[in-house]
Amino acid sequence: MLAEDLGITTENLAKWWQNHLVYGETFRAGQLVLIDEASLAGTLPLDRITAIAADAGAKVLLVGDYAQLQSVDAGGALSLLVHDRVDAPELIDVHRFIHEWEKAASLGLRQGNPESIDLYVAHDRVRNGDRWAVIGVHRNGSIDVRRHGRRWGSTVLLPAEYVGRHVELGYAITAHRAQGITTDTAHVVVAPGMTRTGGCRWCGRAASRLATLTRSSTRMRSDR
Repeated sequence: MLAEDLGITTENLAKWWQNHLVYGETFRAGQLVLIDEASLAGTLPLDRITAIAADAGAKVLLVGDYAQLQSVDAGGALSLLVHDRVDAPELIDVHRFIHEWEKAASLGLRQGNPESIDLYVAHDRVRNGDRWAVIGVHRNGSIDVRRHGRRWGSTVLLPAEYVGRHVELGYAITAHRAQGITTDTAHVVVAPGMTRTGGCRWCGRAASRLATLTRSSTRMRSDR
């Protein structure tokens, strides 16, 4: 996604490190090294990258939100840097959402404010979604689909170009898989063990509609 938006070659940290070890890939003086979704990066990979960049005379720019999903490895480097430095820039305007109330609600979730969940309930954002079933696949890449659960009617032919750009398998995905994705709608299953960072990530995925599936006793917990 970042490669398309910027028109440049991109790699994840693990792949770049492998290329560095095997092929000697490195940075050059004056190069700007942009690490997106930096909260997901482990502390050790970040240390390796920044050390190589410093030796080469390159600059590393970390972009991300320390209050959202963290690394599956030992992490927290971005949060540490943000809180220990006085010059860390921060975006204050939310542009993803259509509704003004949802902008405020998403920021409240980011700060761990449980009252923000009530805003989603008040706007009827607790409901079920639907799926489409693939009933035919053509050699040119197009597919025939029908609304899930229906035997007749409502069949739609999706062109190959549309399928390649917009269609994914209809399995549930994790919060980490959703990182960086913006959708028109999101359907979130809130479990009792969900952390604030996970809930904030999911509730920030939808531009216009969020459906939260939960039990009345469920509450999001603060990170420990």
